[in-house]
Amino acid sequence: MYNIREFKNDFRFICTDVWGDALDAWFEATGQLCMRWIDIPSAWQYKAGLCPIDEDSYFNEVFANCTDDEITAIANFLFRYCQMLKHNGKDY
Repeated sequence: MYNIREFKNDFRFICTDVWGDALDAWFEATGQLCMRWIDIPSAWQYKAGLCPIDEDSYFNEVFANCTDDEITAIANFLFRYCQMLKHNGKDY
């Protein structure tokens, strides 16, 4: 099992572009939720494209092996993290 604490720790080491990597990870986590038919909070304003996951993304493989509960917790964390980055002017 891959828990949220492990993800947060790993994310710190693989992240080279904080905003870009956070968005990539969030889009992949949310895409996994979409592919699994798990409800996505309306506050996220997420609209899935034709293919909600990017098979070339590093995060795709990581999240594909997560349970529904794990991916939901990670997606929630990433949504809040992206909001915090934007609030602090770390977006572009």
